[in-house]
Amino acid sequence: MYADGKGYSEIINTLNVNGYKTKKGNPFGKNSLYEILRNEKYKGTYTYNKSSHKTPKGTYNRHSYKNDDEIIRIEHGCPQIVSNEVYERVLQRRIEGQGNCKNHRYRLKYMLSGIVWCGKCGSPMHANRRKKESQLTFRCNRKAQTIKCDAKEINMAYLENYVLDELGRNIFSVKRINDIMGLIEQYNDLENASNTENVNELESKLKEINSHQQNIIHAIEQGLFKEHFSQRLSELKEAEENIKSKLMIANQPKSFKVTKKEVLLLINRFNQMRSEQNFDGLRKIILDFVDRVVITDEKIEVSLKLNFGDVNIKTKTLNKEREKLTEAISKPITKLA
Repeated sequence: MYADGKGYSEIINTLNVNGYKTKKGNPFGKNSLYEILRNEKYKGTYTYNKSSHKTPKGTYNRHSYKNDDEIIRIEHGCPQIVSNEVYERVLQRRIEGQGNCKNHRYRLKYMLSGIVWCGKCGSPMHANRRKKESQLTFRCNRKAQTIKCDAKEINMAYLENYVLDELGRNIFSVKRINDIMGLIEQYNDLENASNTENVNELESKLKEINSHQQNIIHAIEQGLFKEHFSQRLSELKEAEENIKSKLMIANQPKSFKVTKKEVLLLINRFNQMRSEQNFDGLRKIILDFVDRVVITDEKIEVSLKLNFGDVNIKTKTLNKEREKLTEAISKPITKLA
């Protein structure tokens, strides 16, 4: 759809209306599409070592890539599900779009753009300026559509501060750092166990393929050659190369480890950005650590996530801990707050 000229809103609406979900089981939003549209895996190229280096503050910008000569690419390292032609059309449109965005930066001026959702109908909420009060709000997209929604608007400044307060209470807090480090440690343990299990499974499949190859070779040596043996050996060889490629990737050492010092640096940086009202910095923090914000007439629900480079802890895990360790994640709101 993007290659054919469709916009984000139409694509997101089509996906959500048809019941498609992100890998986390959530409805699609603009942030969900951003990484998909530039992910080389869809054209069969496996890449790693591509995220940018640490900043002087010890943090990472995972939306920023290293130079091409530093990125490791394995052609045909994973199944190709998008043709090269379609991928190139998408790439060209993205490049053209980036040029347009430089001339229209006002489109990015809202801190919560793309992550606010209506709790009544499930549609995205967009920024709106109320003419009478001349104040900025978030309103449900369906208010102006054929299928209308009667969800109330909410004051944008209030919502931004509420979300930042939630981040400050639950993630960027010195009091919570031991809890955060505990979650990161649990995550790493599970990832390591899963990776070991995956390696063992791949090695087992490789042994099975090698056994089949030896059986065919033995049969040929005994004079039992059949026409389909040649094709079967070719298929097994292809499967062997594919598994070896996956094993090479799975056996790559994990280069990223979150330390307590790095988390403390990020906490200090977050507090500094709030005091300086650093819009760009806070916007980046929100995109990295807020999964979505759902608004109903009665409450605000902020779903958080932990995103420290290679450590990406799902919302459900984090919110279970929040219920144990902090106050409830929602509170009553009034019309326009």
